[in-house]
Amino acid sequence: MGYDWENEGTRADQQRADPIPASENVTLFVVRAIYAKQDGTVFCSRNGDPQVMIIFCDAEKREAVQMFTLSDAAGWTLARLVAAMNHDNLAEMKRRGVHPRDFANLEVLEYWLMHPTLTQKNTVGNHFRARITYVTRKSDPNKKDADIVPLRKAPPVASGDINDIPNDEIPF
Repeated sequence: MGYDWENEGTRADQQRADPIPASENVTLFVVRAIYAKQDGTVFCSRNGDPQVMIIFCDAEKREAVQMFTLSDAAGWTLARLVAAMNHDNLAEMKRRGVHPRDFANLEVLEYWLMHPTLTQKNTVGNHFRARITYVTRKSDPNKKDADIVPLRKAPPVASGDINDIPNDEIPF
């Protein structure tokens, strides 16, 4: 019997990178998006809304994954991610009429989220800072899922001395 190229190719696809350890502040990049299981079944929520699995990596090429539901009700999760990368993109997405369900199209997702070395489409705001924790899966206590919380960019620091503020003026 000859070498089983197809089986070996499938096994290579299933190899996973090391997981990103839990961290309070790590820089992440979106590197891949998957819309279906290996058997071709499209990811969807319990309500039947489309979902996408987004794979993130850190500078050391370790990975973490998180599912995103592509509905208006769950759109805040994508908005939080986009805002952490480049807050100006939120206004631009609104201006262009982009909806969460539009991220079911890989080209839309790549344009707004992917690392530019992979897509060359959106070179602004392709990385973000996040907190990563791991939560035990309710359906399988032996597995843990990443909970990736994008961190807001720090607001610009005002120039000047705090003592320059008049006593009757509140600085916020």
